[in-house]
Amino acid sequence: MVALSTTSPVLGIEIDNESNFIYWYELTPGTRRIRRADLLTGTNITTIYGTSDFIFDIKLIKKDSSILFTNRNGNRLQKIKTDGPGLITLASETSTATI
Repeated sequence: MVALSTTSPVLGIEIDNESNFIYWYELTPGTRRIRRADLLTGTNITTIYGTSDFIFDIKLIKKDSSILFTNRNGNRLQKIKTDGPGLITLASETSTATI
């Protein structure tokens, strides 16, 4: 068991046993963050991505050291490198209504 030093709700946990990191996302008032920490100690917490959008459903992709996640603002599927740079939108949905 890893004790993370955060007071925010921790969701969507992913484990990378090869690199010894744990990844998760947090929902805080006004800010959502994808974060990582050392797997064995829970220390060295780093924010990979922060936004006011609603992030859900993270998935670690070890093959290219990235994290896939859904962004409910605009219904987007996005990807970011595990060290933070390179945010890419892979798919999005734009809906309009006619009344």
